[in-house]
This record gives sequence, C-alpha cells and structure tokens, in this order.
Amino acid sequence: MRFFSFPILACVLFLTGCQTSSGPDQRIAQNPAWYSALKQEDQLLIRQGRIREGMGKNAVFLSWGNPDSVTNGTDRGKPVETWTYMTYQPQFISGFGMGVPAYYGMGYYGFGPGVFQDVVYTQEPAAMVQFENNRVVAWQARR
Repeated sequence: MRFFSFPILACVLFLTGCQTSSGPDQRIAQNPAWYSALKQEDQLLIRQGRIREGMGKNAVFLSWGNPDSVTNGTDRGKPVETWTYMTYQPQFISGFGMGVPAYYGMGYYGFGPGVFQDVVYTQEPAAMVQFENNRVVAWQARR
C-alpha cells in the first residue's frame, strides 16, 4: 500500500472540493430564468463576477456561487443573513531538526541534522455578503 504525503493529499482534497460549476457562465446556463429576470446592468455585473448593494440572493449566487457558510443574526434590530466565501492561503514552513521530524510533510526524513521545508494551506474568509430582506445591504471582498 502506498501513502500520499500531506501536501499532495491537501492539493487533491482542495481540487476535488472545487465546484465544477464555479464560473458565472455555467451558473447562468443552469438558471436561465433567474438571469433573464435581472436588469441588464446586473446581468453585466454577474458576467464580470461582481455584485452590488441591492442585488437579490439569486443574483449573488449567479455571480459568486454557493457560499461556504451562511449565518443568521441581527443588525440594529433587523434580521440579517451573512454569506461567507472562503479561500486557501499557503503558509510556508521550514526548520532545522535532528533525526526524523515530528512534522510529516514532504520535509526532511533522514536521520541526523537536516533542514525541512513544506507548505500547508489555511482557510481564510475571502468575501462576505450581508442580506436584509433578501437584498444585499453590505459586502466586502479581498482583491
């Protein structure tokens, strides 16, 4: 039996976790009625992968896809729903060790002193959209 190292496994899991319908064009093709019901300026924003305040949930979905998490709460006494989109950021790790390091990445496995280097991916928020009455009232995204 052959084992994969952690970085290879992480890449495989990351790639298989990506949606095949990740682009706006594919989501539009799967939901033509939603798209055709929108104003022309919103259709253009969706094709560009952008959103604006006042857009409905269907339009945000067409532009950005399914969120990674949805939370409900209140803002100034009004019910709000927040969609969060996540991204993976690389964290580079290197060190010096004696013998086999406790870290099981693609680093140093020999006996005696050695240097190891590896990369792990941490999940961080990339964008958030806040809805009130099913309309965007606020949003933020990394550039």
